[in-house]
Amino acid sequence: MDCFLMFSWGAITIGLGAVHNYGELSGVRFLLGTVEAGLFPGLVYYLTFWYRVSERSLRVALILASATLAGAFGGAIAYGVGQMNGAHGLSAWRWLFFIEGAPSCASAILVWFFLPDYPETAHWLSSEEKELAKERLALEGSHGEASGLTWEEAKKTLVDWRLYAHYAQRYGCLIVAASGSFACIPPLLGWLSSNMHSTAAAGLAIALNISFGAPGQIVGVWIYKANEKAQGYPTGHWTNAALLFFVAVGCVLLRIYYGLLNRRGATVKPYSY
Repeated sequence: MDCFLMFSWGAITIGLGAVHNYGELSGVRFLLGTVEAGLFPGLVYYLTFWYRVSERSLRVALILASATLAGAFGGAIAYGVGQMNGAHGLSAWRWLFFIEGAPSCASAILVWFFLPDYPETAHWLSSEEKELAKERLALEGSHGEASGLTWEEAKKTLVDWRLYAHYAQRYGCLIVAASGSFACIPPLLGWLSSNMHSTAAAGLAIALNISFGAPGQIVGVWIYKANEKAQGYPTGHWTNAALLFFVAVGCVLLRIYYGLLNRRGATVKPYSY
């Protein structure tokens, strides 16, 4: 699925370079947002098949860091492509979409052939290494042989209040992108995925975790009021402070709750905190 989303992302980006009116631009951009929305949750979900709880946060951080690094070079690439304005009768902005979309398509093809879905299907692992990978992730990872998500399991996952407590912790501090709060993303995603006790539930929970961030961008615009510029935006800053306090309290309460569950020994797999 990640390969499909990656290839689609690149192909649709290339398609943006061929639009000619506002309607075409809106339609293609909508399609781009659709495939873009699924890629990051898919990458995080993929990590659960390969890495233990203690190893995931670093990998999620590397994914986010690579996205930031790509943004750092975006301006330089755009400047270089700008020199192609008029080449073969095409505007520079069209060339920019063509050139930046192509690597995603090429990468998706390489990933399809060289990156296996699960340790159990990795051709470069011996039988002993595959068995070791399965044992290593027996209690802390997702499993390739797991069945798909059923409606009953989806309902059970969606009504689990713990999910929404985790989402509140993440987006309480990210609602307006408070300085330093992005460092919370990798450990909070790792924390959430480690406390989902089935492969299918982990996939659903991670996808919801990412999607819950969208409303925060709307709220962030309204609490930083233009008419409060002279006062230093007190509404925005105080809202940030209150939400960050809420995050701290919520994390402590979740940690206490998971500790109580572990001491009761109610599950085969201990909760992570």
